[in-house]
Amino acid sequence: MLSMVFRRDKSSRAGTAGEDACGPSRDRVNMNPSIHHVNVTVPMALEDSAKHFYGVVMGLTEVPKPEESRGRGGAWYQLGELQLHLSIEDGLGENCISKRHVCYTVSDLKDAEERFRNAGIEILPDDIPTPGWNRFYVRDPGGNRLEIAER
Repeated sequence: MLSMVFRRDKSSRAGTAGEDACGPSRDRVNMNPSIHHVNVTVPMALEDSAKHFYGVVMGLTEVPKPEESRGRGGAWYQLGELQLHLSIEDGLGENCISKRHVCYTVSDLKDAEERFRNAGIEILPDDIPTPGWNRFYVRDPGGNRLEIAER
């Protein structure tokens, strides 16, 4: 039976310039991550309502999905360099309410609030206000929570 034991050499240079508790920094790869898209899900029965919510109420620009993805329903929207992917997911249950959310910033918070109200969308007040960060919340037809904040 072959047994291998890996030990860190006690005379290692940990703590010297260019290193940290995880070892030499040159051994760690900087992934340089960025966000490409955010995915929200709704049940199939709410697909049309969700498309209206994102495309009409929020005024997002729908972009074509790849051919392979079109048969799955949903829609993709472009927001600057980012995308919002609306997917269909049944079986989440009626009481799947959470504080998980996506935050959208707008140039005029009062105008955005009026637009949601005029569309019959309930405005959820900020239950934990942050000084200097004006916001409110709404839920899309699938129950996904959205934070709407002023730039």
